Amino acid sequence: MRLSRDKIESLCTSWAQAVRQGQGFAIGGQSEQYRLWNNGIGFHELDYDEIRTACVELAKILLLPGRNTIIDLDHILLWSWLSELLIGRDGPMSSSANREIHDLAQITARSASAGSSVPTREGFDRARQADGLLTLNAREFLRGGYIALSYLSFPLLETIARRSCGAFVGLSGEVLQTFPKGHNQSYIVGKYCSNVGDVLRLLINQVASAELKSDIEDILQHVASIEGATDGSEVIYRWRNSSLHGETTLQTIGGTVFSLGLLISLDSIKSSYADKRTAALERVTREQEIQSLTGMANSRSPWSYYPPF
Repeated sequence: MRLSRDKIESLCTSWAQAVRQGQGFAIGGQSEQYRLWNNGIGFHELDYDEIRTACVELAKILLLPGRNTIIDLDHILLWSWLSELLIGRDGPMSSSANREIHDLAQITARSASAGSSVPTREGFDRARQADGLLTLNAREFLRGGYIALSYLSFPLLETIARRSCGAFVGLSGEVLQTFPKGHNQSYIVGKYCSNVGDVLRLLINQVASAELKSDIEDILQHVASIEGATDGSEVIYRWRNSSLHGETTLQTIGGTVFSLGLLISLDSIKSSYADKRTAALERVTREQEIQSLTGMANSRSPWSYYPPF
């Protein structure tokens, strides 16, 4: 299995190198040969270590200098598969676990994949025809899906991080156990923590396994490098504040924040990943059989996430 992890890392690194053009970058041609889906990597076929590697490596090539974002089919397929595992039936963010978390997670996942279509000529033609049948408001909302993602991904990340640190902080932000908040100060029991950066630091320093700690730090180091900062957690906090107060338009960072949240949630099913993967594939197969029998492309159930189209 280690070979697949190496292959994922190598392909993503090669893509990043291929797009560099002096101080800028150029997408297309040579770079696209390194996309994972172009190299036969199916996310639903990966084991736990391989899927978390894909999550980290794809997050690192999603956000480019200048906050430019290139969302590829690789990202859509990854988000879709992780949503099937984490938000779909029996996932840690399913409705049976917590309705509010599920509602937030599912609308965030839908916004991430809303504009996707089958990557074929026929698929693009069908998507264009469907677009013409939508009302103006529905069409424009779909076109702005990534703007919605940039706003929805922050409260989802905060919720996921708080739940992972449940011994220290409640879902509402209430402090349950004292923990540091920087500058030699601490959050006191009974007070509230509304700083997602502090929760991420708590997760990294006191809660996460060595494996999850390394993965989170890998993504946050990339985030920090994009912003010319030293602390990726602090960058996430600044982005969150800017988004919350409407100070800055951050339309391009939603996918990165969403990926980070999915990665953290993925850790909660580490021990049961193989079983959940099998169950998810069975659900996907049943959905496809129903589609085949009915001949209706939109006959899938509302709790189905994979594939994204």
